[in-house]
Amino acid sequence: MLGVKYWKSYIVLSVFVGLAVMFGFILLVILGVVFAIRLAFSDFYLLLGQETPTEAMRSSWEITKDYLWVILGGYVVITIALYAPYFLVTSLIDKSSIIYWVLDTASNIAYSVLGAIYTIFAFRVYEFARMQHNKSFESNAN
Repeated sequence: MLGVKYWKSYIVLSVFVGLAVMFGFILLVILGVVFAIRLAFSDFYLLLGQETPTEAMRSSWEITKDYLWVILGGYVVITIALYAPYFLVTSLIDKSSIIYWVLDTASNIAYSVLGAIYTIFAFRVYEFARMQHNKSFESNAN
């Protein structure tokens, strides 16, 4: 039942973030990457912080300012680790062979599962950023 509570707001958030990233990619590829990184924590703020979709996007935009390069670097490393073996193996195999199609199907299934690594990495950075933000807030209060 907890999932049903958030599905409408999660769909709204997903549409907003998707449109923002798509708009950024249309204007300039780099801008689309920046939008994707700066809005990477919006899911966490929506689901864990119980914020509205626009508040979650705003919170993500603010806190990721200091972690833009960390998130980008992590996403690049994950992407290389996931796709490099595939490109290496497929460059050695003829694209018309049955082995290529079996490998392609198996790798697509693996990418669907391993794509969660992006979310895991983003969550770890989110938790670190939130912890740092809370520490600085507490030290400023004292």
